[in-house]
Amino acid sequence: EPIVHNNTVALEKLGWKGLLIDKHDLGCQRYRSSKYLKVDVTSKSFKDILVKETPRQIIDYISLDVDDFSVIALEQILSLNIIFKVMTFEHDFYIVKEERRAPSRRLLQNAGYFLLFEDVIGLKTEEQPWEDWWIHPDFFHSSILQKKSNNLWHYECINKL
Repeated sequence: EPIVHNNTVALEKLGWKGLLIDKHDLGCQRYRSSKYLKVDVTSKSFKDILVKETPRQIIDYISLDVDDFSVIALEQILSLNIIFKVMTFEHDFYIVKEERRAPSRRLLQNAGYFLLFEDVIGLKTEEQPWEDWWIHPDFFHSSILQKKSNNLWHYECINKL
């Protein structure tokens, strides 16, 4: 969904520019200001695009939500040694339980990322665990690592970070 319940729409409204990658054209070219590329995240093309579009190999923010292919996309990103500062990873625990949440947490923890907020809940999920928010500790003051919360958070808390 290019507009409703989309993390990067709010960022674009604040002037952020990024790269949108999706297998389907859901109106991104029409409704969004960021560059849009239509590509399957399980393909070699996805890795090629990541290499081309991230020459410094550092990404400020990733909103990773490709449903059944989220863990595969995460593996592809990590295999290229691309570092991100912040990631929201939609694991959809409320639907698929540990199918995506457990492997994504294992991969990210092994890669040195810090789980800042776990099982964030969203309005569209009727207060059920939806996603995790990750940070790379090299880009944040160590005091933020002490503020980790195990509580469920509403999506509105992004405005308080």
